[in-house]
Amino acid sequence: MSDLLSVNNLAIDFKTARGLHKALNNVSFSVKRGEIFGVVGETGCGKTITGLSILRLLPKSATIRGEIMFEGKNLLELSESEMNTVRGGRISMIFQDPTSSLNPVFTVGEQITRVVRQHLKLDNKAAQIQAEESLDAVGLPDVKRVMTSYPHQLSGGQQQRVMIANGIGLPPFPVNSR
Repeated sequence: MSDLLSVNNLAIDFKTARGLHKALNNVSFSVKRGEIFGVVGETGCGKTITGLSILRLLPKSATIRGEIMFEGKNLLELSESEMNTVRGGRISMIFQDPTSSLNPVFTVGEQITRVVRQHLKLDNKAAQIQAEESLDAVGLPDVKRVMTSYPHQLSGGQQQRVMIANGIGLPPFPVNSR
C-alpha cells in the first residue's frame, strides 16, 4: 500500500530579531491510507509546527526545507490556490483548544455551513443539512440547538466535537456512513 502522506527531511527555520531559530531538523514519517497516526512529544518539540507546515500555515518568517508528499504531490510546490483545495477539503487539523478556532461572534451553524459551502459549493439549505448531519455524526445531542448556539454556550468537549464535525462534513469522509 502506498503512502497517503510522507514527510521527508523536513526542516524549518524562523527568522527572528535575534537571528535564525532552528525549529525542526530532518523530521521524516509516512502515513498509509486508513492508518491512524499520532505525533507525541514534550512541549516545544515541534508537533504543532510540523502540522502547520503540512497545511502551509506557517508565518512568512519561516523557511521550510524538505518534502511533504500528499497523494503523490509535493505540497511545498503547490500554488496558494491549489493548496486551498487541499487545505480543509483534503487535510484538516483539529487544534487542542477549540476556543482558539471557533469565532465567538458567529453561531456554530454559521461557521460550519460556511466551511461546507466553500468546499462543497452547496447552497445554504444543502449546506445546513450537511452541517447538521456532521454534528449528529460526532454524537452531539440536540443538533438544532447546537447549530444556533454560540461557542461559549457549549462545553469544551462539545466545542471539540464541533471542530471534528467541521472536518468530517467534507469529502472524502461521507457523513451518512455511521
